Amino acid sequence: MKSHHSHSDEDLHKDLPLMKDKVSEMSYKYTRTVRKALTGTGTTLLAGSPSRFSAGGSGSDSTMTVTAVQAEDAGISYCQSDQALSLWITFGGGTEVIVSSGVSVKPTLSLLPPSSEELSKGSATLSCLLSSYSPKGALVTWQKDGREVTAGVLTGQEVWSSTGYSRSSILTLSKASWDEGDLYTCLVAHDGRRQSTELRRTQCSG
Repeated sequence: MKSHHSHSDEDLHKDLPLMKDKVSEMSYKYTRTVRKALTGTGTTLLAGSPSRFSAGGSGSDSTMTVTAVQAEDAGISYCQSDQALSLWITFGGGTEVIVSSGVSVKPTLSLLPPSSEELSKGSATLSCLLSSYSPKGALVTWQKDGREVTAGVLTGQEVWSSTGYSRSSILTLSKASWDEGDLYTCLVAHDGRRQSTELRRTQCSG
């Protein structure tokens, strides 16, 4: 089970039910991608957990709720059960929590050229890095001399940190294809705006 929650400032003081998963009346714990594991049995969370986190449920149903959501609570939470001998089994794809301040911050872009060592081996990888933006939802496309390129493109997942979201995208070409072009552009569409960063092969060393 996976659901998405987007919160404005007005929503930060409302209870947010994160998940409800079957755990067959076993002990359970919740882990996050951006904070330490929260472990509990029954309705008790690990000592030291923030007071806004609470666990509940009965029988084979369990829930975790965050009251007065904060920016640091953004991330993905998972439900796990303790089968035996400290063997933890994860249920589902997790529940993602997106916390939005309502302020749009455009990505900071960096475009890195292929290295001389890579070029000497017959390939070329360009890396486009997006950082410190909000809200989530930046889309990346590539152009070679003004024409869109889709082959050899690999774009990673968006990752949340205390400074905002980040994302990376790479364009991998053969050395021959790299030499055929000159102007390489990484284009980003985010929150209704478009921006780009570019480099010229003829201005790159190697």
